[in-house]
Amino acid sequence: MWKRVSQQILHENPYWSSIEEEYETPTGRRGRYYYARTPGSVLVVPQRSDGRFVLVRQYRYLWGGWGLEFPGGACDATASPEERAMLELREETGYCAQEWIALGSVSPCVGLLDERSLVYWAREATQVAAPSPEEGEEIESVVCSAQEIDQAIVSGAMWSGMSLSAWMLFRAFSGALSEPSVSR
Repeated sequence: MWKRVSQQILHENPYWSSIEEEYETPTGRRGRYYYARTPGSVLVVPQRSDGRFVLVRQYRYLWGGWGLEFPGGACDATASPEERAMLELREETGYCAQEWIALGSVSPCVGLLDERSLVYWAREATQVAAPSPEEGEEIESVVCSAQEIDQAIVSGAMWSGMSLSAWMLFRAFSGALSEPSVSR
């Protein structure tokens, strides 16, 4: 087991911290590791009663362009992850959902971030209000079929690693629910 020898926060801001750690391997070799620490995040795969999905088309400054994504955001101490997922869905799309199913978690960028993103399937999503994005967010709601999401992935319109991972978790989970069970 690798052992942390020391840890130093190099930089902090409201969204993440830059960390330097010294570690020791089981063979006694020492080294340094640098990563960003985040509070974690949530991502929501909202599905309406007609089977279609609610996504957001969002401008991403670092990429200098618009991408199709599932709603989501950072976790914090003010709400549980499921409550945060509900808040993000409502804020970014104006939708609420009748049923919430935890699909699992993904690591958006292993090796660089310690972030764990919890993914939820929000079933029976209905729009109850207008979206109210945070200041600085450029977002618009988009309703898509599963086939349209797949096409967006192929065309490059959906390029967020977290959204791609969420879609894979959803596909695996929802497919497992529809598979006939085998009795022995």
